[in-house]
Amino acid sequence: MSQFAFGQTVDLTRLQPTGITALTATDCQQAQQAGYQLKLLAQAERHGSNLYVRVAPTAIPQTSALSQVAGVQNGVAITSDAIGDSLYTGPGAGSTATANSVLNDVLVAANHLVTATRGLAFNRNHVQLRVHALDQLPQRYLLVSSLSRLTLQTYANEVDFSIQPTAGPALITTAVTPTQLAQLQRLTTINGQAQVTAIPIAFSTQPAAAAVTAIQAVS
Repeated sequence: MSQFAFGQTVDLTRLQPTGITALTATDCQQAQQAGYQLKLLAQAERHGSNLYVRVAPTAIPQTSALSQVAGVQNGVAITSDAIGDSLYTGPGAGSTATANSVLNDVLVAANHLVTATRGLAFNRNHVQLRVHALDQLPQRYLLVSSLSRLTLQTYANEVDFSIQPTAGPALITTAVTPTQLAQLQRLTTINGQAQVTAIPIAFSTQPAAAAVTAIQAVS
């Protein structure tokens, strides 16, 4: 995805994807009550000569069409200078969709053999960008915790950011840096047990550069 959109291949060893196994039913329920849908989201954002990437569970606002992608459907949301926001969806799982993809790959490979075009790059767009984890950018987080709002606000004040209430028990932070988030998690860890689950909120990053191009994919 990052190669096709930005011309930069991402080394999977640097990407360090996070799965959904750590999420609980409580996390999902509180996210829904707060107006968000939790989904495994692959994200890539270019800011100047820097590319920020992440694959992790993310809180998507229920007002976003991307949050409605469900079942065997996959979706790709793109933010660009030319057309702004756009969303592309289609079946990407299940027996029929998988069989179609496999058969298409076989036909394309066979066609390349016949036309002697095998070995050509899928995308000749190549740009040298500095690749970083998207978590390095300041962004908002959805907080799910058994701690009281007053307790969390006290800790947030120590780390110099604010939290906002939602329609449910979950809370939302203002944009926080990686250092602030790490400090909050340290303060709220009791007897080695984390008391707060911090889930990044989609579309909430705040880069220093004004120009932004982003692509998000959900399955």
